[in-house]
Amino acid sequence: MIILIFSVSLTYTQDRFLGISVGGALYSGDLNPINSSDNLKNIGAAFGFSYKQEIGDRFAFRLMLSRNSVEAADSINVFNVASLSTPPSPEDILLINTITRNLSFRNTITEFTLLGEVKVLKFNRFSLSLMGGPAVFRHNPKAIDPETQSFVTPEIVDLQPLRTEGQAFDDQYSLFQFAVPLGIGLNVEVTDKISVGIEFFRRISFTDYIDDASSASYTLIDDIQRISGDVGARLADPSPFSPLVRTGFVIPRPSEDPTTTQIQRANPDNKDYYMSGTFSVWYKLPSTRGKGSYGCPLPY
Repeated sequence: MIILIFSVSLTYTQDRFLGISVGGALYSGDLNPINSSDNLKNIGAAFGFSYKQEIGDRFAFRLMLSRNSVEAADSINVFNVASLSTPPSPEDILLINTITRNLSFRNTITEFTLLGEVKVLKFNRFSLSLMGGPAVFRHNPKAIDPETQSFVTPEIVDLQPLRTEGQAFDDQYSLFQFAVPLGIGLNVEVTDKISVGIEFFRRISFTDYIDDASSASYTLIDDIQRISGDVGARLADPSPFSPLVRTGFVIPRPSEDPTTTQIQRANPDNKDYYMSGTFSVWYKLPSTRGKGSYGCPLPY
């Protein structure tokens, strides 16, 4: 498909563009904050490069290489112990369990996408487009070893090799995944060669491990230590390092006996996804239509 697009770009009569985009990225999954407004604290950087070939006045193909940085942490949630009701409300219990769970991650997603683009609205120099297509991406979730979180330089650890949910050697999730980006973009022609725009994409993914959390239950801590050592055990269940436990809350450690706790590690029924909003600048490449190899007009 890539070869076909480049072949068309060399022979077709419509315009070709190079673009660069910068903005922010956001993840949604098992580590969403309880208060949706706290999502703004999790926005990471997003940038990308694109090549676009127009096919007619309203259609285009596009190749895009992008990098999206996402992160989330249960510790972003805030709970005031003095406001605890008696008995605790369901909302209080959810918040306490989430903060006690104390999971966190950061991930940089490198994505290669083939997009189809349709201009659904054109007015003077403005155009509104819908976009979608297949993508492949590589990700690698990481987290700070909670034992080093107070260090000047905390130790950041790759999570997938630690098998934090007790995965067997042949059952580890892949760091290469597929996605389907769906987006909308508003573009404005500034000059005959330069245009700018804003774009919003949501990626439908087919993995629940962008945040390294999928299983509802915890694996016994002794089993995690045997396969991944003390670091793996700390990152499989970092609840002893949570802010609530440090302030004196006595809560059973989930992985010591998963049947004695109400804390759910994750929701295996919901896949993770990520979004981006970017500002783009496009440059229209010089036309090669009707010219020979030295730029001379051809006699047809």
